[in-house]
Amino acid sequence: MIGLAIFIYAAERSSSEPIKRAGRRLSGAIGALVGIAFVLAIAFVAMQAVWPEHWIAVTDSQWHVEADGILVLDLVMIRNETPFDLKDFVVGCDAKGNSGTTITTLKTKIYEVLLRNRSKQFSSLRLLGKYPDQAVSVSCRVLDAHYHWTKRT
Repeated sequence: MIGLAIFIYAAERSSSEPIKRAGRRLSGAIGALVGIAFVLAIAFVAMQAVWPEHWIAVTDSQWHVEADGILVLDLVMIRNETPFDLKDFVVGCDAKGNSGTTITTLKTKIYEVLLRNRSKQFSSLRLLGKYPDQAVSVSCRVLDAHYHWTKRT
């Protein structure tokens, strides 16, 4: 009788051991995936913190060239897609020739605050530099931005 009990216990133990091992492997794999997801999320926010200008979009722009060759942005819409409030944007507009080659980049700085995940419209921005005679098109982007730290009370 004792021999039969030992045989049954050994059979149950040996049949459940592979299931326990598989469960441990699965929980280890799930833990690894959660860890990787956490690290990627931290890396994504860190990239936004280090290079905020890559997450700021110029979504719309209208422009003209004045008689003295100065490029004026009549209207520009900027969207802040970062989780941070940003300020003091450098907007650069590439003046491109017929071939699509950038001839020069004209710049201006906007001393405004743009809240996180918001858009703001700016108008009548004069860009530094002379618009080239051979340029036929303009494409604008944000070249630089800074954090706007506010004290929370």
